[in-house]
Amino acid sequence: MEPNSPTAVPVTWDDTYTEQKREICSVLDALDKTPVTTRAIQTVGFYIYNLRQQPEEAKFSTINSLNKGFVERVAVVPEAVKLLALCGFVQQDTLLKREIVHDKETIIFMQDFLDFVLSKFQSFLAPPPQQEVKEDTELSIEEGFGLDSTREIYLAQLQQLKIDILLERLKEKIPTAIGAGVEDNILGTFFGSAIGDILGSQVQDWSEELIKSKFGELLTVFPEKENTCSPIFGLSLLLSSSIIDKEYLDIDYTTKSYHASIPNLPKIEQEAFSDLKTMLKSSNGSNLKSQVQSRDNVFCLLSLPLPFVFREASDNSLLAALKTSLFPFWHDAEGMEGAYLLCIALKELSLLDNPFAFKPKEFLTALTNSARTPNGRTKLLALTVLLEKLRGPNQNTQDSKFVRFLSSPLQCSSLEAVATSLWFFLRYFKDPVECLSRAVTGGGDAGVIGGITGALLGSLHGTSWIPSYWFEGIAQGEREKITLTCKKLSQLSFLGFTLPLELQRQGSNLPM
Repeated sequence: MEPNSPTAVPVTWDDTYTEQKREICSVLDALDKTPVTTRAIQTVGFYIYNLRQQPEEAKFSTINSLNKGFVERVAVVPEAVKLLALCGFVQQDTLLKREIVHDKETIIFMQDFLDFVLSKFQSFLAPPPQQEVKEDTELSIEEGFGLDSTREIYLAQLQQLKIDILLERLKEKIPTAIGAGVEDNILGTFFGSAIGDILGSQVQDWSEELIKSKFGELLTVFPEKENTCSPIFGLSLLLSSSIIDKEYLDIDYTTKSYHASIPNLPKIEQEAFSDLKTMLKSSNGSNLKSQVQSRDNVFCLLSLPLPFVFREASDNSLLAALKTSLFPFWHDAEGMEGAYLLCIALKELSLLDNPFAFKPKEFLTALTNSARTPNGRTKLLALTVLLEKLRGPNQNTQDSKFVRFLSSPLQCSSLEAVATSLWFFLRYFKDPVECLSRAVTGGGDAGVIGGITGALLGSLHGTSWIPSYWFEGIAQGEREKITLTCKKLSQLSFLGFTLPLELQRQGSNLPM
């Protein structure tokens, strides 16, 4: 047995649970309440709660005593290990195992006992009595976001503990990077976006409450064993292929590719396409106000290849390329602004030699200065103010309390989708797996926000952070297509781009 593995204390089992109850009370009464013991009891409580809810589930009757989380949280407190033994867990090699019960009457008695255990844990963990807490009121950006009481802090810590355990399981197997240099950044961007797209699309337009009721604290599971990305993400591969085929951005060739792909899109995205020929012949801008404004965020993902093939070009050239790529769909300045800010963000992140040198505050300031519209600057300044409030007691505040200032609760615009994705990215970028999981668990436009957040994470970290479960959950044909596309994109680099004459003739009708 490994030196760090705990040894369970032998317990004489009593089917009436009387002796166990007495011993559990004795252990808790003698235990000093410190941050270490509090965390240990919280973790044991999490194990016991899962066992109580699903007593016939084998995975909840077995604990790996060599698991890093168990060693760091539970094994360091012998009393916590004894409490597990008092709940029936017995050491077998490197595992703590409890006999699985199938008899219904026995299960009822056992659950009653575990309810008693959890109530005693709750008493041990409960904060001291507090004065009456004021009712929660609507907050403005200028007001504080502090937790209302010590009990809320405890509940937030317990929630984080559940998340930590879930993420540890997910990150047990992470492959090494599959590329190098800029190629790995491109691969990370596309695969991160694909994973976020798959995770979020299955709960598109759901509320955060509904997602958590079905998937728990974080959404980390794919809907199928082998998953294909949505047609929305497919547009980014389509634009990439058009650029690769022509070794440049050709408006006619790209437009034909778009129109050929329309039948593969969902109906609402099909309706978002306008007839390019009609627009080019228009003598006024009235028909350039497309119905896509309420769904413009779905085309943010289309722009993924542009920051990389124009990585050595100026920001003006990148904007001209973006206008050309999105012209068939977007004719709204704020919609274009969202995609433009995403392109600038991806470009800057991919140019960092070391992700550990990333400085969020400087990055956000530079991005704000790059904004081309008043609303773009306002949205990023609001994001800056909100991130500044994540200090001291506010650091455990739920994301939803902040995100409501950045976007609509369900359908959000391109600018709102990018701002919301930046919120999750800038708050959790050090742990990409947690970051992406939190972004899609937030609800609303989860597919788009997941795709954008995954792209930001991949552009910064490359591919080395992606768990095998997620990587292998993408259908093999899709993985091969993304890999080949990214490798070809990494070999292209354009020094500049000029708006095509067809678009120059539109003049003020063009956004931005």
